[in-house]
Amino acid sequence: MGSIVVESSISGILGDVTFGDGSPAEKFRASIPLDRKPNRRAAFGHVANGGGFYTGLAVFNPFDEAANLNIKVYKTDGALSGSSTVTLSPRGRFSKLLLELVVESTGQLGGYFVVEADREVSSFALFGASDLSSLSAIPAQ
Repeated sequence: MGSIVVESSISGILGDVTFGDGSPAEKFRASIPLDRKPNRRAAFGHVANGGGFYTGLAVFNPFDEAANLNIKVYKTDGALSGSSTVTLSPRGRFSKLLLELVVESTGQLGGYFVVEADREVSSFALFGASDLSSLSAIPAQ
């Protein structure tokens, strides 16, 4: 568990990170491209917090100052389901289930969510099956 920061004197570096459950049988594995540029706003086009599925959110603050986040979950009709605020320490990170961050999204299938920050952060979402048979990593839009 941790974060990777790649620094280079040249531009155009490409790469990705692959991760899995770490068991000898490795039931699931997902990959995501390295985040090229942290953002103040990121949108994720799906919410699956029920019916045997879950949504996760991972956020990293690569800077030496704290970042204040506002996480908003929306229903399929665009109505706000709920929101929460999180302060992320300098160089801090978290990965949590979306329903832990926005309790009102419990049981929600469909919709979208947005992460807004007062400084640039890197983030991605995870969608998976509750029985841990599948996992998908989704970059921020």
